[in-house]
Amino acid sequence: MESMIEKIETLCKSKNISIAKMSRHLDLSHAVFRQWKNTRQKPALESIIKVAKYFNVSIDWLVGLTDNPEINK
Repeated sequence: MESMIEKIETLCKSKNISIAKMSRHLDLSHAVFRQWKNTRQKPALESIIKVAKYFNVSIDWLVGLTDNPEINK
């Protein structure tokens, strides 16, 4: 199972954007993303929401609760 960080990296690659560009757009420090990746710090809910909205994916999928990335409306 892909971790949230791996999913974010895959999403960035599929959209042809860098982690740094995504981080700047979401007003997140690139250092914070590295801390998430190195499991030194868990992402805050606010940050998870920002990432999910940015990529238009469900939070449940992003955190591993479902295999469906689509948002249920």
